[in-house]
Amino acid sequence: MFRAFRLVLAAAAVSVVSGSLPAGAAPFGIVSLGTTGSAVVDHDPVTNDDRGGIAVSTSRVFYTGDAVTGRFALADLTGGASTGQRYDSLAGNIRTGDVYVFGEGTFPAQGGDIVDRLLLINDSTGALTGGSILLSAPFTLSTNSGIFSGSDRIVVHTGTVAYSIELPSGTVTNLGPVADLNNLTCESYFYWGVAEEMNSQIYVTYRDLTGHRIVRTRLSTGTTTLVSSFTNLSDLCSFTVSTSLDRWYFHHEGGSQFGGTFETVGYADAVFTTTFTDTDGDGPADLGDNCPAVANPSQVDTDNDLIGDACDPCPTDPDVDGDGACEEDNCPNDSNPGQEDADDDGFGDACDECDGPGAIDNDNDGVCNDFDNCYLANPDQADLDSDGYGDLCDSVDNSLDLRTGLMKVKTTGLMAVVKGEITQDEPFFDSPDASEGVYIEVYDNAFMYLDRAFAAEDCEQTSARILCEAPDGSASLQIKLKTEALGRVKFILKMKTLLGAPPYFLGPLSLRLSDAATSVDREGSVGICTTSPTKLFCK
Repeated sequence: MFRAFRLVLAAAAVSVVSGSLPAGAAPFGIVSLGTTGSAVVDHDPVTNDDRGGIAVSTSRVFYTGDAVTGRFALADLTGGASTGQRYDSLAGNIRTGDVYVFGEGTFPAQGGDIVDRLLLINDSTGALTGGSILLSAPFTLSTNSGIFSGSDRIVVHTGTVAYSIELPSGTVTNLGPVADLNNLTCESYFYWGVAEEMNSQIYVTYRDLTGHRIVRTRLSTGTTTLVSSFTNLSDLCSFTVSTSLDRWYFHHEGGSQFGGTFETVGYADAVFTTTFTDTDGDGPADLGDNCPAVANPSQVDTDNDLIGDACDPCPTDPDVDGDGACEEDNCPNDSNPGQEDADDDGFGDACDECDGPGAIDNDNDGVCNDFDNCYLANPDQADLDSDGYGDLCDSVDNSLDLRTGLMKVKTTGLMAVVKGEITQDEPFFDSPDASEGVYIEVYDNAFMYLDRAFAAEDCEQTSARILCEAPDGSASLQIKLKTEALGRVKFILKMKTLLGAPPYFLGPLSLRLSDAATSVDREGSVGICTTSPTKLFCK
């Protein structure tokens, strides 16, 4: 947004009220933010990419994108349209439905501006009405500030200081130093949440950085408690509420547990209250008390798990899974109060992903790393040669008995003929299989070799033979399958290549046979050999 000029105001002194509540606002608190009764709509066609600002009037929800602020029907999110302007610092009075944008003079404010008023927005069209509320004292709307709409109150947290603005008077009260909140940021100057007033204390609610949850922080003490937890909020960083419809309204990018595709504005049911109990009589209302049934005026929470030490079974351990098992929990992220461990490996059954020792299964085959015979997924743990290495990652799974082998130079190149058999202890389950492709390599000790990888479509397979031929005719393979006795299969291999010829040979002659269907690699050699300038024959 380009400005012809900028009205710069000197920052006036603002009274500091430590821990006390400015008069004039209405009590209000969030009991819960729910997941039922939800609906979402993609706002990108109206606003372009997300920016963060959100507020609700009596009839519209306003959301700001990179291009403009959009307006959508409060009842059902229909009728998405542009307001014609981009408001980077939206806020509202959730009791009356009045919507504002912070102003530096008559200009809608951005990050870093010194704000001296609230500019009123038409509750239907979103246009500036020309009306405004002058602030009793200007202040800097720092980049990364939190803007919290409340009931007859707007709270701004700049990262170091919090300000309360009473509505409609515009009285600004400096609430004093407030530590930085553990909030999720938006793709904007600011982030958005809701201000609460409970038993003469101001709280702000916002999306927690460390989880899919909304939390509240009491500004006078910094005590943080849980509002509501969710399974997937995506990157939700701005929300507000409508007390007239008992809903909360939010934005996130992409999908969440509420749905959504690209740029999402949505709503779901919520519960609010204006009356508050203090069950344990220690000062904070139950909704903002980290031990609502146990008196703990100090609200000390050593492990920052939102449960006060006075009622925390694990006061120095966040106990993420909430099972009451503290520092020695054998499943720290999964609830297992009984600490069951069937295989006695130190990892509780609730988080032990696999059989055998350990709890980590990097290849996701159901067998733990410490007990897995292959680093590639092989749930059957097949190990043909029983050497402790699974077939899928074993370089040699079974031996080949070679009877004779020939490697010969021809005018067209090099050829090889190898005869032998595959043997296996009973029961026999090592028959060659070319249904998913096969690889053959014949080589001597002078590193002269022929090799070929045949795709499944290069091969024909019956119960009697495997026949593979290269499309260009450069190589062929024939394996004759004949089960003479349990655990024995004979084969004859013929290979040729048109690619060059070796200068000399050196025994022994070896054959390697691998197939993709069973992940089995077989290898064998025959070592009594005679050589000539053009031939190597071994038997």
